[in-house]
Amino acid sequence: EFNDAFAVSYLQPRINLPTLTNKSDVHVSVYPNPVNENQRVNLNLNSKQSGSFTLQIVDLSGRIVEVVTHDVMAANPKSVVELPNLAAGTYQLIWNFEGQGLTQTGTHKLTVVK
Repeated sequence: EFNDAFAVSYLQPRINLPTLTNKSDVHVSVYPNPVNENQRVNLNLNSKQSGSFTLQIVDLSGRIVEVVTHDVMAANPKSVVELPNLAAGTYQLIWNFEGQGLTQTGTHKLTVVK
């Protein structure tokens, strides 16, 4: 026999999910590309948030050649990071940005010629 004097309520657990990002939240460009062996490579970083930017430069064998870190300030959303001089070859640039509840990663291919 059904007794409607008792009610059951279901509580939904609260889960804090990371903020989903738009592709326009963090924009990274590398120039010039390709670059000459003795030229500096610039990485243009544009972000709407403050945060920490990490870049790994990896050669074709998978060896990490260099790790570059840079603090990004929301007051100055455009930053230019100079990368070290690199030997001729092809590199994978793997970047990670971590800000206020925001994490975004990406990759770029860089070619260095003699």
